[in-house]
Order: sequence, then structure tokens, then C-alpha cells
Amino acid sequence: MIDPLIYRIIALSFSLLFFFAALHKLGNRGNFKAILLAYKILPAGTLNIVSLLIPVVELTLGLAWLVFSLFLVQYNLVPLVSMMLLGSYTFSIALNLIRGRNYIDCGCGFAKNSGNDIQQLSSGLVVRNSILILATLVAAFPSTARELGFIDHFALLMATLTLVLLYGGFNQLLSNRSAINTWRNIPEKAAEGSHA
Repeated sequence: MIDPLIYRIIALSFSLLFFFAALHKLGNRGNFKAILLAYKILPAGTLNIVSLLIPVVELTLGLAWLVFSLFLVQYNLVPLVSMMLLGSYTFSIALNLIRGRNYIDCGCGFAKNSGNDIQQLSSGLVVRNSILILATLVAAFPSTARELGFIDHFALLMATLTLVLLYGGFNQLLSNRSAINTWRNIPEKAAEGSHA
């Protein structure tokens, strides 16, 4: 059993994560469809429906996690579906890394580098998603019955804010690393072109 404060922190954090992820995808559905195509996992004929279905599932999960965080309701289907969705993202990233296709956009970042909204695939994304999957497993455990006081609610807000900042900072580091690696490869490609 976990403390209800821990549970609410996880639930509110996942609510924000899934809401923002869905809005990011819905805000530029054509780009999201192109990213799905670049992964080369799904048949091209399914991309229209999948590019709409994924953000709808994320919005639904965001709403469910929000209800959980506000009313301390637990329903194990939500952590399970969240884990499956995050697991499918992680599998897709890992598969493309194994294929050597780390240059494609993961479609999961909110950070911008040099005017481009691109976050290339990396092992860091696999680590990040694995941590998120572990958090969904923690949320599947029942919480203890305890009333939350004022200090608990303040801690909930501060902890959630801290997690949001950590997530954003980690994503920005991954994005910066990706951009730096791209810049480093430009002179090598130019040199190869001059020898050809």
C-alpha cells in the first residue's frame, strides 16, 4: 500500500503529462502522422485513424488521472492502459534505435531547438519511459486510507511542480544532446562530400 499523497502526486503528474502530450499531437496532426510514418511500424493505411486515436486515448487517460488525483479514486485499468501506451512508445523507440534510425523525431517532446520542434530518438528516451512505466506500476498499488491536510495539499502542488520541471529539464537535456550530435556530424558529412 502507498500513501495517498504519493498516489495523488503520481496521478496529477500523469494527468498533466497525458493532457499536454495529447494537445501537442492534436495541435499538429499532420506532423504527428508524418512521425508515425517515419517509425515504419504501422501500415500507411492505418495512420489517419491512429494519429487521431492516440491523442484521444491520451486525453482520456489525462482526464482519468485527474479524477484520481482530485477524488482519490483508484481503478487499476488506468495505470494498466497507461503502462501499455508508454510501453508501446518505448518499444517503438527501442526498435528504431536497434535499426539505427536514431535520426527520426520521437514525436514526444515539447522543447524547441533552433526553431525546430524535433527530439531525435535516443536511449535516454527509453530510460525516461521506463521510469514512467515504473511510476504506473506504483500507482496500481492500493493507497492507505488517510485524510490529507493543508500541508499535504501544499506538498502535492510543490512535488507535482518539481516533477514537471524535472521532466521538462530531462527532455531539454535530451533535446540539446540530440542537437549537439547533429551539429557535430555536419562537418563530417561535409568532409565526406568533398572527398566524393
